[in-house]
Amino acid sequence: MTTWIALALAGVFAGIVNTVAGGGSLIGLSALLFLGLPATLANATNRLGVVVQSFVATGQYIREDALDPRQVLPYIAPAVAGAVLGAWLSAGLQDDQFESLIGVVMLLMLGVIAARPQDWLRTADIDTQWPAPMRHLVFFGVGLYGGLLQAGVGVFLLA
Repeated sequence: MTTWIALALAGVFAGIVNTVAGGGSLIGLSALLFLGLPATLANATNRLGVVVQSFVATGQYIREDALDPRQVLPYIAPAVAGAVLGAWLSAGLQDDQFESLIGVVMLLMLGVIAARPQDWLRTADIDTQWPAPMRHLVFFGVGLYGGLLQAGVGVFLLA
């Protein structure tokens, strides 16, 4: 029973962090790994919560006029294409390879989040500052990373 309660609390906390700032999947994924799930299964399981919280948060942001769907529509196709490729690559990894990947990414994400986080939150209008092919390539890359591992992708989306 303690395991289930700890897992539920980690899931709620991860969902809150993901919705507000990004990076909550690092909490959820770590909790699943700590409880002994194989790395590939923990990664797949973590994504279920991310999908649910993403739909809930997106709907709420739209209702509160904090997100205009027309601003994100051009980026959905390249992000989804990258995510499909990333998920395909992820499915081909063995557990030990995936555990190594998770360890490296968690250390890198810790550095990204801890080192000057204000740099990630500067306001920029990429629609006017970046040419369309570059924007689509960036979102393809974010999708690729998200499909491969997902943990921390919210930080890149916020950036």
